[in-house]
Amino acid sequence: MEVLERALTQWPEEHHNRIVAAVQSQGDLLGQHAGGWCLFPASRADHWVVATTNSEGERRARETVEAFVGPMTGSLPIGGRSANESEPAEAWLAAQGAVGFLEIVPGETGEELLPAIELLVTVRSKQPPVNRNVVEPIQFLMRELYLAFHNRNAEASRDLLRRVEATGRLSERNLRFLRVERLARLEQWNELEQLQEFDSLAVVQRPRRISEHLLEAIWYARLSSGDVSEPAAVRNRFQEQDIATAYPLLLAAVDVPSLLGARCVVALFCQEVNDPNRLVRVLASATQSEGDFLRRLVGSRHSDQLEQETVTPTDLGDDPVAACHTAYSNCDYQKVVDIAEEHRDRTECLPLAVRVAAESGDRELCSRVAHLVVEVGSAQLPEAEQFRLLLERVIQIAGDHCTGWVDWMERIAGDERWAMGADVVRDCHKVWDLGELLVGSMPERAAEHLIEGISGVNGDQLRNALGTLCDLCADLVQHPATSPIQTAILLLLSDDENPSEQVRDAFLELSATRLDGAGAATYDSLLETAEGIWDKVKSPQALSWALEFSDQLVDFPSPDSTTRKGFIEQIVLFTFELGGRFTYLDRDWLSQLCQEADIQTELPSVTEAPEELTSESLWGRLAGKEVGLYTLDMRVAHRFKTRLTRLCPTVTVTLNDDHGATHELSTLAERSDYMIVCWQRAKHPATDCINSVRGKERQILPEGRAGLSSLVRCLEKEIQAELVLQPV
Repeated sequence: MEVLERALTQWPEEHHNRIVAAVQSQGDLLGQHAGGWCLFPASRADHWVVATTNSEGERRARETVEAFVGPMTGSLPIGGRSANESEPAEAWLAAQGAVGFLEIVPGETGEELLPAIELLVTVRSKQPPVNRNVVEPIQFLMRELYLAFHNRNAEASRDLLRRVEATGRLSERNLRFLRVERLARLEQWNELEQLQEFDSLAVVQRPRRISEHLLEAIWYARLSSGDVSEPAAVRNRFQEQDIATAYPLLLAAVDVPSLLGARCVVALFCQEVNDPNRLVRVLASATQSEGDFLRRLVGSRHSDQLEQETVTPTDLGDDPVAACHTAYSNCDYQKVVDIAEEHRDRTECLPLAVRVAAESGDRELCSRVAHLVVEVGSAQLPEAEQFRLLLERVIQIAGDHCTGWVDWMERIAGDERWAMGADVVRDCHKVWDLGELLVGSMPERAAEHLIEGISGVNGDQLRNALGTLCDLCADLVQHPATSPIQTAILLLLSDDENPSEQVRDAFLELSATRLDGAGAATYDSLLETAEGIWDKVKSPQALSWALEFSDQLVDFPSPDSTTRKGFIEQIVLFTFELGGRFTYLDRDWLSQLCQEADIQTELPSVTEAPEELTSESLWGRLAGKEVGLYTLDMRVAHRFKTRLTRLCPTVTVTLNDDHGATHELSTLAERSDYMIVCWQRAKHPATDCINSVRGKERQILPEGRAGLSSLVRCLEKEIQAELVLQPV
């Protein structure tokens, strides 16, 4: 009530009782539940503040307010903002859990705004609590989660996974798969291998990508620790830990893995069980350098056999049915299907092929077996109910099988509902050939499919697959002919009315690669998309994103020098609108960008921080100290060095981008006062080298995409923590 009374000092006195009643009738609608929001009077008469707990709360608030408040009565801004701490009401709301704020501005018939607000809160407050606490849309959360995986954002993905679990819409089994995928995308292999449910996951049906992640964890956590240049030591670790016996089903789940670590484990397994046929297939799928490494890894035991043709199953000298059972006992599912296809006349093999396809869940195997059932006929198949269920599962999985990117995009853009579209692309895209997207007019056709898909019956599947499409866009950057596909993916990212932080970060990741060497048309297209996003999210919270994109514009100048100036000048104008409510760091960054873009302007001063936490005092702690930075993105590294020396001229910033364990890297990690490790852009041997001399608790690990903003802010956070802990 004290906060409310202070907010009402500028309001007409005859409105006070009505406003108090409207606020009290809302109760705890803000709360801490998913998508919470509430209304509160602003200190300026006739204006109202909408406080939200997250982006879902903002979406719900917009829909509800626009339903009760017409455009002539009041309006909401396009983008939200953070709390204005100088306003007691907003500061109090922020303390209650609000993170975003919108201000309802009265329109031409502003006198009707208060009655509309009263009606809104009356209707909303009478809803049962169960309706007010509706869980967040699972489709939105899954899209955000996979984008967080793409951005390699540990904190955001942890929070999103918690929110996905809170919906109660996913089974515990699928939640386990998401935990595995999160740790794998963050390359936290030791944590993944130490999961309590690791062994149980290795024996249940699971998607192909989860099998590969588990195999990768075995490689990085158990086998490759130490010097992998000594293959004999790796082979010994494989045998000493009895991995072949401990995980036979997992090792047989993916015939030819797409990830190098998983291939290494499978290659060692092939050597252990004497399976040269599968080993040949693994080597054939590898690049030349990977193939050389795998040959050294398995040693000379199969050196002669690797040069020979694959031995056909019937050369084993067994009856086909007996050979099928032998292969099944050895968990060699691929061989079971091979034998059944080769001996179509021996229908006794077909039931076992159906069984292994159902157990594996592999879409390719299921597709082959389904075709085989159609060719041979199902008349002689067992009629038992359990077998029929297995066959139905195989046919269902086969129906979701895609031969590649073109097949998937055509199906997504089609008129038939495809509920498994996102799962299929996430599970299989690593083995699809990018070459089919480079042929003739295919880039234009593929782009059309993506654009059509977003408004079609499978639009939700396309949105859920945005993280995977961003991975595709990054892979296509080196192929200029695929520019239409890349542009379509960037347009999909900006399609939302309120692009989230994960969407914005994904855009930054892709724009950095596309701007490098871009022609005028590509440059203008990216800039137009960025301007569209900025118009939607313009707020103090998104200011760092706009500065990060401006930094890319400075690094990669446009053929037309006036193009980038326009975007930066928009940010300058926005800072004046904020009235100094942005940080010293952002002001300094914007000042540097203006200088580099040759923009002559004065910037507004910023609101002062408490003396002990002023940037001058904070960054002064770096005087005479050394900050080490390990990253493979030296473009960002050099700009970080420039930024830091502006903040503290006497600091020493040492950069390193070694791909392996070197004396220089080891020495830097040991002597630095602060060591920042961009694990998102790193090589395993290098990070292992850093870990060996400096534990992770003494490293500074930036969140997300490790851009310039996150590098500076993770160091700022570390220094602030020191200030808080220092003795008084």
